[in-house]
Amino acid sequence: MRQFVSYLCLAITIVFFAQCARISTPDGGPEDETPPELLSSIPNDQQTNYTDQTIVLNFDEYVSTNAIESNLIITPKITGSFKSKIKKRSIILTFDEPWQESTTYNINFGSTIQDMNNRNVPPNLNLSFSTGDYIDSLEVSGIITNVYSKEPAENALVSLYTLTDTLDITSGAASYYARTDTSGIYNFKNLPDGEYLIYSAQDKNGNQKADVAEELYGFRVDTIKLNTNVTGIDFDIQRLNTTPLKVKSARYVGQYFDIEFNKAITSYELLNNDTIPHRQYEDNKIRFYNTGAALNDTIPLILTANDSIDTNLRDTVDFYFNESKLPKDNFDFKIEPTSSAVIPLVEMKVIFNKPILSYNQDSLIFEIDSLNQFNLPDTAFTWNTNRTEASWKLNLNDHIKGDERLTVNFRPTAFISVEQDSTDARLKALSILKAEDSGIINGTVNTNAENFIIQLLNSRTLEVIATKTNQKDFKFDYLNAGSYSVKVIFDLNGNGVWDIGNILTRTEAEPVVYYIDSFTNTKVIELRKNWEVDDININYQVNKP
Repeated sequence: MRQFVSYLCLAITIVFFAQCARISTPDGGPEDETPPELLSSIPNDQQTNYTDQTIVLNFDEYVSTNAIESNLIITPKITGSFKSKIKKRSIILTFDEPWQESTTYNINFGSTIQDMNNRNVPPNLNLSFSTGDYIDSLEVSGIITNVYSKEPAENALVSLYTLTDTLDITSGAASYYARTDTSGIYNFKNLPDGEYLIYSAQDKNGNQKADVAEELYGFRVDTIKLNTNVTGIDFDIQRLNTTPLKVKSARYVGQYFDIEFNKAITSYELLNNDTIPHRQYEDNKIRFYNTGAALNDTIPLILTANDSIDTNLRDTVDFYFNESKLPKDNFDFKIEPTSSAVIPLVEMKVIFNKPILSYNQDSLIFEIDSLNQFNLPDTAFTWNTNRTEASWKLNLNDHIKGDERLTVNFRPTAFISVEQDSTDARLKALSILKAEDSGIINGTVNTNAENFIIQLLNSRTLEVIATKTNQKDFKFDYLNAGSYSVKVIFDLNGNGVWDIGNILTRTEAEPVVYYIDSFTNTKVIELRKNWEVDDININYQVNKP
């Protein structure tokens, strides 16, 4: 009996501890989405004659900080630094340098303060005070956008410099700072009257400058004359590497000789020894191929190069080849268009990864069937300068009809590179894209501009699908089903390309406008098979001198 009681007690004990150890989900209501509310502060917002070096914020719940020492925006810029301390529902900022006399300060907390549980951020939390008898009250606001996508530039740094300041966003600290919200909107508050220049940058590393080699940035050419509130100061940020163009290295690499620049080049020219085969194989590199030069024979090579802001470099490098046991680059090529169903009048293009020495007409055969074949003479091709691209126009209506196919047969040795290797065998089948299997996009550009470029883009990749020039009533046809965007570049100088801004010459980028659907408020144009989308209308007036 005693043994039974012992076993019973042991069983009860095990059950008791098992119940205690069982994990259960605590009861709770909906997730807290309410941000902390500022109850009071020292100083009060808009307080004057405040000179104490401590700022205290009191909230209605426990709070925490998020990179407040690096992300807090205080304008005008202060000397020295500060330390932050959290005390339950309060945040205390202690500054190690006194404020300037008779100055209005604005502190934008951004997302540096949040609640303890769900990281809710108090919206638009700002504190303004003055060390003098009055508060400056003028404002400047606008929208910053990415020039390439025309989407809002979120969390971009916006900087105001006084007109007499010799610095700018690439070289030094500004007088006043702001940050854009998720809609790209910025707002400077409590500014004194005066004349200002305005800039913006991504400022990914938080150094309050534009790193020109890595970050998007932009500016407004016009001076802001501030004697009343100013709105609508909108502008774009873009890539604009103003680093002086130079040759970074010139050396042999295996069997080749490479010249590398410190940034991307848009064009180059050899002023001597231009018979040596070469190509631009990366945006900042030129590769040279040895077709008979003596090894280790140094030759001075004179060249010029241009970058995206059209600065010109002229330089001389010592050019030579060395013996190497490293293998040659594999010879490869790609064919455009990549799709098989194409428009009747199609431009074919073959892009090679080496310059081409020769073309064998009998090895490139266009076949309708075994009895209907033809070749193209070398004169039918349009070659680029370095003979790395060959293109030709082909009217499929002249050769096939209905469901027939025209096959381009690349036989071995169709093209021979400067290194004597040849293209491999490849087939490219072409058929005429039927109207019922494609779509059409029509529209109108309402503008006073004399020159403009209309681009049809893949809405996801922003790849340019087709281009029209100076056609106020435009039509893109034989389009595959998919999502598109229409962009118009207003070519103010008529040079046929889009010119980006240049901070060195205080020149703004040429205007770019996307079609925006008024119903969906997006740039995306959805196109299905056998559809025709009309009324893709873009309105823009340029300011003429």
